[in-house]
Amino acid sequence: MPEPAPAGLAERWVLAVDFGTTNTVAAIGDANGVRMLTVDGKTIMPSAVLLEGGRGCTNKWLVGEQAVNMARRRMEWFERSPKRHIPDGSLLLGDRDVPVVEVVAAVLRVVVDEAAKQQGSQSPEAFVVTHPANWPESRVEVLKDAARTAVSHRQEWPAPEALPEPVAAAERTLGVAEVPTVARIVVLDLGGGTVDAATVDVAAADLAALDIAITDPSNTSRPEPELTVVGRPTGMDGAGGEDFDYRLAVKMTEDAGAPGLYKRLAESADPDERERAVDIRSMARAVKEELSRQAVVPASLPKSPPDLPDDTPVQVSRPQLEELIKGGEGNPLGLADAVALATEALRGAPQDGPPFAGVYLVGGSSRIPMLGMLVQQATGKPPITGGDPSTTVADGAATRALRLLEPAEHQDHGRDPPPPWWRRVLTSRVLASVVALLMVGGALAALTIPPNEPLQVPPTSPPAPPPTTSPALQSALPASDPTLAACPTAEGDECKTKILAAAHAAWPTLPEGGCKVNDSLYGVDAYSAECQTSPTTIYLVFWRRSGSLVSSLTGQMMMPTTAHFMLPGSSEKLGSQVGGTRSTPSGMRYTCAWEYQAHPVTMVLDGPNENGTVALCGTAEFLDSSAIQSALGAG
Repeated sequence: MPEPAPAGLAERWVLAVDFGTTNTVAAIGDANGVRMLTVDGKTIMPSAVLLEGGRGCTNKWLVGEQAVNMARRRMEWFERSPKRHIPDGSLLLGDRDVPVVEVVAAVLRVVVDEAAKQQGSQSPEAFVVTHPANWPESRVEVLKDAARTAVSHRQEWPAPEALPEPVAAAERTLGVAEVPTVARIVVLDLGGGTVDAATVDVAAADLAALDIAITDPSNTSRPEPELTVVGRPTGMDGAGGEDFDYRLAVKMTEDAGAPGLYKRLAESADPDERERAVDIRSMARAVKEELSRQAVVPASLPKSPPDLPDDTPVQVSRPQLEELIKGGEGNPLGLADAVALATEALRGAPQDGPPFAGVYLVGGSSRIPMLGMLVQQATGKPPITGGDPSTTVADGAATRALRLLEPAEHQDHGRDPPPPWWRRVLTSRVLASVVALLMVGGALAALTIPPNEPLQVPPTSPPAPPPTTSPALQSALPASDPTLAACPTAEGDECKTKILAAAHAAWPTLPEGGCKVNDSLYGVDAYSAECQTSPTTIYLVFWRRSGSLVSSLTGQMMMPTTAHFMLPGSSEKLGSQVGGTRSTPSGMRYTCAWEYQAHPVTMVLDGPNENGTVALCGTAEFLDSSAIQSALGAG
C-alpha cells in the first residue's frame, strides 16, 4: 500500500459541480485522484428545492432528496428544476417571488458544505461549475453569482470558474481508447431534463512529445492538451430521462387497466394521490434503468382505488420502451431527435478540423442501448463510451482543474500522483490497438425508425501517419480474443456452445447447470454466459468490446466498494472490482463484479441483498493473468 501523501500535497484539492436540470453531481480532485462527492451517501443529488418558513421569516431551504420527499404534500413551495428558471431571474414559490440566484445557491451550498466537511479546514485550489455550451454569458454570470453566494460564508475559497459541460466531458476522452490524440468528437449529453450536443476538437499533444514519455518518464515538459468547442452547440427540452419516465408511467398504468390514472394522480389536489403518482413515476424510472440491462422487467403498481383496487403486476419489455422514446417524425421527441442534434452539431463545425472520432455519450439516459445503435446508424461509427455517464461532466471538470494545478506540486512524493493527461493518452494509444484487434465483423441490426438523411461527415484535414509504437509497447498488446473473433454475436447453437465452454474455462466459480447465453444483457456491446443456481442468484461472464461494466455497475450502486482486482496473496493487479447494493423493480439486490484489464471479460455475481450473497462474493475463485490467457485460448 502506498504511503500517505505529504501534508502539503494532501491538502491541495479542487471541487467541480455539475448543476443539472434534474440532478446535481460533484467531484473532488486531490492527491489521490478524482472521486465523486457523496451527499447523504449518494453520488447523485436531485437539483430540487423546497422553501420552508412562514410569512416574514428568513428563507429556509430543503434540498435534494429531502425536498422531493416533503414536496409530496407542499407542491406549491417546491421546484424540481431550478436550472430552467435561470433565464427568468426569479421564480414563484408559495407566495414568494425568490431570486433565482438564491435558489441555485441553496443547491450549491449543500455541495460546498459537504465537500468542506469531507476535506477538512483547507480551502480548495479551484472551484468549478459547469454549464451548457450554448448558454449566453448572462446565464453563465447568474450561475457564477449563485456559486459565489454559496461560498460567501467560507473564508479564502477561490472565485468560481465556469466551464462548458462538453469541454468537461471531453477531458475524459483523453484516456479513452477510441479517441486519437488529435480528433473531433461530438458530445451528446442525454440528461434528465434536456438533451445537448456540441462538437469538441481534441488536440492532446504532438505525438513526438508523447514518444518522449516512453523513454523519459521524468520529462515533464509536455504541451497541455487543448479542448475547444467548435461550431454551434445545440439543445432541446422534451427528450430527457424525466420525459421518458413520464411516458412509461402513463403506459404502465394503461397496461394495468387504468388509463388516465397517472395523469389524474399527478394533477390531483389530494396530497395522498400526488404521493402515489410520485411512487409510480419512481417505479417507472427504475424499470427504465433496468431495461438498459435486461430485455423484460416485471413491476408491481401500488393500489389506487377505485382504478386499481389492489397492487397490480405489470411487465415492460425493451421494445415497448423503445416505441415510447424512439422519437422521429410523427412521434414525441426522443432518441432519434437526440441523434439528429448530434449530427447537426457535427455538420455545423468548421470543415477544416481534425478527423471525426465519434459521438461521446454522456448523461444517465445515454445508457439506453437503442441510442448507441442509432448513433452508429447515423455516423457509421460506434459511440464512444467510458466510465459512468451520469458523472462524466463533474469527473472531467475536476480532472481538468487538477491537471491545471502547478505540476511541480505533484513531483517527488511517496505516492503516485494522479495519472497525468499525457500518460492517459499513451494508455489510450495502446488500448486503441487492442480494440482494433477485438472489433470484428457484424453490423448492428437496423431498427425501424423514421428515416433521417444519412450523415455526410464533413471532410477533414488528412490525418497524420499512425505513430510508430515502440517494441516494448507492442509486446504488451494482448492478442485478439478468440471467442469474440469466432462468434461476433451469440447467434447459433455452435457459438452458444463455444461461449459457454469459454466462460466455464475462464471462471472456476461458474456453476455447471442452469446456463444460457444472452446478447447485449446489461447494455454490454457483446454477450454473456448466465448460470442460475437458484431463483434469485445469478452468475454471469460478460464479453465486451468497449467500455467498463464495473464502471457502469458502480454508478448504479448505493455506496459501492471499489478496489483493484487482485488474487489473495498476490500483488498482481488483474483489473478492477466492485461490490454494492442496487435498487431494482424487484427489490434491493447485492451485486459484485470483477473485470480483467488485459482481457475483454467481466465476471458478475448478483443475488438478494443479504449476507449470503456477500459471502458468495467473498469466496469466488479466479484465474491469474497467465491462467486466464490460457483459458481464453489466447496463449
